[in-house]
Amino acid sequence: MICELFEEAKDYKNWKMDATVARLLYAGIVGDTGRFMFHSTTEQTMKFAGQLISYGFDRTELFNGMYEVESNLLQLKGYIYANFEMDDNGVGHMKLTRELLKEYNVSDSEASLLVSVLADVKGMKYWVFFIEDTDTIRVRLRSKGPVINTVAKKYGGGGHPLAAGASVQTWEEADLVIEDLKKL
Repeated sequence: MICELFEEAKDYKNWKMDATVARLLYAGIVGDTGRFMFHSTTEQTMKFAGQLISYGFDRTELFNGMYEVESNLLQLKGYIYANFEMDDNGVGHMKLTRELLKEYNVSDSEASLLVSVLADVKGMKYWVFFIEDTDTIRVRLRSKGPVINTVAKKYGGGGHPLAAGASVQTWEEADLVIEDLKKL
């Protein structure tokens, strides 16, 4: 949307873009499109990304900055790969308790960055991450196709059809979310 706004305003408002602005916009597009892998990435998005790289910023440096993570977060990622659960229908889940986050010295917001790691699991259709913070359990739902925001709405949340979120108060309620996903 910002690129479209720039295109509209550059001639009659005399707006200018430089490498710094182009780099930031490109980073936003890369992040929002999952490095151009999400199905919702359009031809227009790719066109804007192509225009932005013409400003000559260092894409390698940008990617390194966007995707380098601290070792404790990588160790938690390893724990997730080793301990997630998935049923025969491709419904997966991962529960990250306060104690576990403390053990890995990872904040709940940092743990939220790992929600998409299960997208790489063969056979995974949709999954939920539960991330316990001080007073609630955050529910992060993701899907490779089936619409999951209906489950989020049931628990007072919302979001997009393939990426949504909510909050629950207990681990028993978290188990109900898993059961609702299985019903999909």
